[in-house]
Amino acid sequence: MRLWRTIAVPAVTAALALATTAVPAQAAPVRACAGQAGVFNACLTIEGTLTPNVWRVTAGLDRYMSQAACEAILPVGEFGGALYSNDDGFLDELTLAWVACGPAGLGVEFVEDEPYYVLDEDTDGKDELYAKINYFNPTTGRSEVYQTGLVQKEFRKGIPVD
Repeated sequence: MRLWRTIAVPAVTAALALATTAVPAQAAPVRACAGQAGVFNACLTIEGTLTPNVWRVTAGLDRYMSQAACEAILPVGEFGGALYSNDDGFLDELTLAWVACGPAGLGVEFVEDEPYYVLDEDTDGKDELYAKINYFNPTTGRSEVYQTGLVQKEFRKGIPVD
C-alpha cells in the first residue's frame, strides 16, 4: 500500500501539471461597439478558442424599444447577421444564437467559430472586421440594419491568441 502511494502521488502530480500547461492560452476578447444613445448598441467580439487558428465571432444588438414593439417583431423578424471586412466586404453569415424581448427592448446575438483564413483579410498586419445585424420590422414594413464597431487585429495563421 505504501509503495502504491509513493508511485501514484508523483504520477498524479505530474499528470495535473502537464494538463494545466497543455491547454492553450485564452485570448482576451477584442470588442468594438457602435450605437446611438437611446436607439441601439451593436457590438462585435472576437476571441480565441481552444482550437488553434479558430476564433469565436459574436455579434450582438440591443435595440431599445417598448416590449410590445419588440413582441410584434419576434414572430416575423427574419433575423440575420453577417461578418464583413473593410477591404473585401462580405465574409460569412453568422448563426443566430438567441433573440429576446424585455422591458428595454430587443436583444439578439449571433455566434460563429471562424478559421483564421476567413478573418485574415489583409496583408498589412491588421485586419479590420465588422458585423451587420438586420431584422424585418412589420410596423414599418422595412428591414432595419445595424452595424457594429470595427475590430482591428491580426488574424493570420500562427498568431497566438494573446
